[in-house]
Amino acid sequence: MDTITQNLNKKGIANKLVNNYEVALIMHILKMADEHYISHIINQVDEEFRKTKPDFKTCDILAQLRTGIAKANLNTDKKTFLLFLSSMDEKILYIDALLEEQIIVNEPFGIRDLTDLLQPKHQYLLLVQSADNFKVFMGGQNYLTKLRSSIPDNINAYRNDIANKTENFSDATDRKEIMLDKFIHHIDKELGMMLHQYPLPVFVMGPERMNGHFKKLSHNEKSVIAYIHGNFDESKIHQLLHHLEHHFADLWKLENDSLKNKIELALNANKFSYGIQDVWSNVMHKSGNMLLLERNFTYPHNNSDGSEYLNSNITDALPELVIDGVDIIIERVLESGGQVLYADKSILADYNHIALFHYY
Repeated sequence: MDTITQNLNKKGIANKLVNNYEVALIMHILKMADEHYISHIINQVDEEFRKTKPDFKTCDILAQLRTGIAKANLNTDKKTFLLFLSSMDEKILYIDALLEEQIIVNEPFGIRDLTDLLQPKHQYLLLVQSADNFKVFMGGQNYLTKLRSSIPDNINAYRNDIANKTENFSDATDRKEIMLDKFIHHIDKELGMMLHQYPLPVFVMGPERMNGHFKKLSHNEKSVIAYIHGNFDESKIHQLLHHLEHHFADLWKLENDSLKNKIELALNANKFSYGIQDVWSNVMHKSGNMLLLERNFTYPHNNSDGSEYLNSNITDALPELVIDGVDIIIERVLESGGQVLYADKSILADYNHIALFHYY
């Protein structure tokens, strides 16, 4: 534990490092011109307060709420409006991503909770194939969603076309091999179209022979990170996920390797800073568009003078004036339209827990 954190814990205010609010709203900007929508939101907040704090007088917080919503810029090109309210503070943020609408009342919700919502999902495409049919899924660690194919997914739909092209081959084995290869060309072309729409890594499941032909013929081989051999025609979603579990490490490694490569390129271009002091300085000068940090990294900031300089001297500070400097950095990056990404400790081991990509 570093000295600053030790001092912080001695003062008994470590839990104040994460800013929490009495009300947090996540709203879709396109809906905010509708007065009925706004009234519905305010009524819901009022109802939640009555349930959770029946003795709480809501008139002040509801007035704050109306004022905060009225400040919204409805002409922005952002998709999501966020309003954080407490008796002492108000924060407004605009986010490019279309987040799920939420009303959070009297529950801990701070900028780190928002950061959790904004983390990229570990996604991939899964091709499940056999000599007779195929299907493609988009997936994550705990789900698979079947994608609609623009072409028939069964070889029977292609038999006439394939048979005409193999009629000169008298050997049945040769005809079967050619029919399989032609079917794979159709599958591969469809996968290529899906990759154009969803540029994600690909897992391929199927019989070893089918996978071997696919690997030899595919134009999308660079996107494939693992082949899983077996007959999966009748497999349920949970069974497919079970077979994928052992290969997710390949996906995480691919993502981490990609991030390491990006860091190296940024370092070589002098467009990368790290350590709390340098990151703070660059963020205050709006010269960063992607923040990397360890999930639980915090750094105390004495906000007694309202200065934009980072002040870690909290010895004589009033507890309510000690806030998390990392939270401030996150807010500034999001306010400027940037991205905040939690990174593995192994990636940030040489960069003092926090780093920033500059615009490039």
